[in-house]
Formats: sequence, structure tokens, C-alpha cells
Amino acid sequence: MRSYTFLSILAVLLSAQLVAQTPHPCGTTEGRSKWLIDYQNGMYPVNRSADEWLIVPMYVHITGEDDGSDYTSSVLVGESMKILNEAFVQSKIQFFLVADYNFIDNSEYHNHSSFGSGRAMMNQHKLPGGLNVFICADAAGNCGYYSGGPDAVVVNNDCLDPVNQTWAHEMGHMLSLPHPFLGWEGTDYEDDAPTPNNIGGRSVEKIDGSNCDFAGDGFCGTPPDYLSYRWSCNSDGESNLTLYDPEGIPFHAQGDIIMSYSTGACRTKFSDDQTDAMAANITNFRSALLDHDREYKPVTDCEKVSLISPAQMSTIIIYACRGI
Repeated sequence: MRSYTFLSILAVLLSAQLVAQTPHPCGTTEGRSKWLIDYQNGMYPVNRSADEWLIVPMYVHITGEDDGSDYTSSVLVGESMKILNEAFVQSKIQFFLVADYNFIDNSEYHNHSSFGSGRAMMNQHKLPGGLNVFICADAAGNCGYYSGGPDAVVVNNDCLDPVNQTWAHEMGHMLSLPHPFLGWEGTDYEDDAPTPNNIGGRSVEKIDGSNCDFAGDGFCGTPPDYLSYRWSCNSDGESNLTLYDPEGIPFHAQGDIIMSYSTGACRTKFSDDQTDAMAANITNFRSALLDHDREYKPVTDCEKVSLISPAQMSTIIIYACRGI
């Protein structure tokens, strides 16, 4: 028989403590926001032309210990922001820093094991006029999470590696996107019992797309996905495990969706309808963020790019400072 293991809150908390060195992929559990429900019901348009880029301001806060030690490398954060922007190129959305990194000397925030401490950190330090992202050593036992109350993102510095899309995943949450396996959070899919028609208060999406506009995450561009745990892709970019929809039809979960729980190397894109939702969220719900004069002009001809600095064969002096 195929069984479904429903994890209690206590079990989740114990698991977070036992696997502190292997963070849970994502702590965001808010599901579909009221804004997204209204958007998917046709209340908000995508207010941009097909070739328009949305340039969004952002603040990055880097936490450390009380004595100012253990800050995440500024170089790593910069490289990770580059990966973030690369993930959003297809969506024609880019992020820029409003100001220099904000360093926070607070051990409790740096290694916060509860969402309560994380929300306190966000409420105390978030700044107006941009999206707020906090880089910490412990993100309540997760690689990252988004909190809609303070409206900010936290990313675990151990999950800022070159192939991990944690930052992009959490920004997707901030810009309205739920997991494609919405409803399966806290439930492990196993393949030895019939798949139910409903789970976690949500209709289970069918592989034929007949209920894709209201089941799962409500996006028809993200195929059915019932895997709420970290999983690796096969050579086709799909799950090795065969899943069965409520009609008993077999399929494999698609691993290239950034909002899934496939491993970082698999996740490469947002679906077109996810992109439209994020754009609508920015141009409607967050339109004030677009009131700036920054422009984005993608480079199309590398031969026209010339090096300004440093001069060839010159010596570069790097000064050691906090965060590097």
C-alpha cells in the first residue's frame, strides 16, 4: 500500500535540530497569498510590454556575531547576486543594490533557530524603497525562507553555492510564487497507494492538465509535482521516481522549475505563467519600487565591450575588511 506520512510540528522541529548541517530546502509555508488568488482569478494585469525589463531595487543585510565576526564573504554574496540575476534574465527582471551591504552584529539573528527571531530581525532592520534580503548562518534550519509579515527573505549562507538557486527560489516566493507541489508540504509521496484527489486542502493536479488552473499551485505552466523533499534529477531533468496522478497515470516530476525541490543543478527557470505573475506582482502590488531612473541594457555584442579598469598587467591591492 502506498502511504502518506503526515509530519507533526514536533517532528519537523526535531528534524531541524538533528540535521542542522543539512538545512531543509525552504521554510516558506504560506501557500497562495490573497494577492495571487486574485491574480489567478484575473484581477490584475501584467503592466509591461513584451520587451520591457523590470529593474527592482534591493537591500542586502549580512549578519554576524555580536563581536563583528563570522560575516559571510562579500565576494560570495556578490557572486550569488549575479547567479540570482542570471536566473531572472528569462523573466526580464533584474535586481540592483540600493546601498552597500548592511552588516548586523547580532549573534541571535545570525544563528536564529526560530522564525520568531527571524521576523524580529526583519522588522528591526528592513529598509523602505527596496526588497529586503538577509544573509545568515542559520535560517531557522532552512536553506532559506520568505516571511510575508515583514515581507523579507532570509538565505542561509551555506546555500549560496554556484549551482544552488535558493536565493532565486525565495525571491520567487516574495514575488507571489508558491511551490509547484502546493498541498504536499509536510507529506511524503510514496508510490504504493492510490494518489488522492485532494491533499493539504488543495486539489491534486492531473497530468492531462484538466485541473491545472485551480489544482496545485494554480499555474498550468508547471506540470504536476508531488515531491516536497529534496530530490535529484535524471539525465532527462526529471525525477527518478515514477509518480501517479489521481487517475493512475504515471509521470515524472519536472526538475527545471526553480520553485521545485529538485537539486540546485536541475533548477534553471520559471515557467512563462510564473514570470507573468511575478511581473504583475511588481507592476501592481509593488509598483512604487519602479520609481527610479536605473536602466538595464543587456550586452548583445561582446566585441563592443572594452576594459576600462584595471589596466592590463597592473597590480591590484586588495584590502582586507569586514565581510571579505
